[in-house]
Amino acid sequence: MDATAPRTTPLTETKLEGLNAAKRAAGNAKLLAEKLGITGAAISRWGDEVPLKWVIPVEGATGVSRHTLRPDMFTPPSAATTPHQDEAA
Repeated sequence: MDATAPRTTPLTETKLEGLNAAKRAAGNAKLLAEKLGITGAAISRWGDEVPLKWVIPVEGATGVSRHTLRPDMFTPPSAATTPHQDEAA
């Protein structure tokens, strides 16, 4: 193995996929930055993942779920957790 090659893990790749999905949903990184009111350089500094403080704003701006953006921090939506319906008639 090349000692200079960056090491990636499946989770790193998944987080990068989430960031890329957000960029695609917005149109590109510059448009994502505009939607968030920040600079494109700020997005570039994020590296391979959306920082936690930006997950909810990115989700709101792009529609990409928080789980997709940060699967290491947010569980996937579950069909088992549906709103409780009052059964009294």
